[in-house]
Amino acid sequence: GVHSFARRSFGIPMMGQNTMQNLINVHFRTNSHLSKMLMKDSDQAMLHFVYNSQLVGAFVCHDGRKGEWVLQIPFFPPYQTMDDF
Repeated sequence: GVHSFARRSFGIPMMGQNTMQNLINVHFRTNSHLSKMLMKDSDQAMLHFVYNSQLVGAFVCHDGRKGEWVLQIPFFPPYQTMDDF
């Protein structure tokens, strides 16, 4: 990656664009009921995508037992800034 310690340590130059995408990461915990509903033992999914007029994003489950999630929301500078969120 662009900030890879291993790449820099071996003197491998960065090729291509420095930024492939800009994301806002929102880390949160849910209550146990919601996590159990989303993370059924027989049908686990790590990613849940949302596409609608209010939000485009990906919910990423880090620990379904603890209800630990990250919501990744793409944003597009220079058309958007953090103030838009």
